[in-house]
Amino acid sequence: MKKEERRKAVRRPILESFSFFLTISGKTDYRLAVADVSTHGIGFYLDIDGIISPGLELTLGDEIEVNLYLNQTLYLPLKVKAVRIDKVEKRTQVGGEITDLKSKEYQSFKSFVSFLDSLTEVAYIEQ
Repeated sequence: MKKEERRKAVRRPILESFSFFLTISGKTDYRLAVADVSTHGIGFYLDIDGIISPGLELTLGDEIEVNLYLNQTLYLPLKVKAVRIDKVEKRTQVGGEITDLKSKEYQSFKSFVSFLDSLTEVAYIEQ
């Protein structure tokens, strides 16, 4: 039986070939893997190789600032609230909801998600 979708927006899985990552401002400079994005939020892994480093702990409702890196130096700063924290195959995945929907950064993020959507319609992955 298929699990009922409760999200406001469709998630877009992130391909490893994009090399997107994020850092949490004020907590660490560790590069955390991005799992997926949607027009309302971002999913990411809180651990590195299954281990959560000291200072990286999050609880539901925590509001954090993240830097979403689109490459090694270009990033979007976003304000995110932890709305889901799950163990997924020995890893800790956080579902973050973007809180400042009127910011220029969010508008750029939304355009970025639209760009990903347009890519999936025409792009191919070499196997």
